[in-house]
Amino acid sequence: MPSEREMKAFGGLLVTTTAVSPPIESNTLVSG
Repeated sequence: MPSEREMKAFGGLLVTTTAVSPPIESNTLVSG
């Protein structure tokens, strides 16, 4: 089991990735 600290770090990373990736994906689709 991951520790609570690891879970929080992973959760923050997941939120950041989710917030950043839609613009990147749409830019890729538009440019492609």
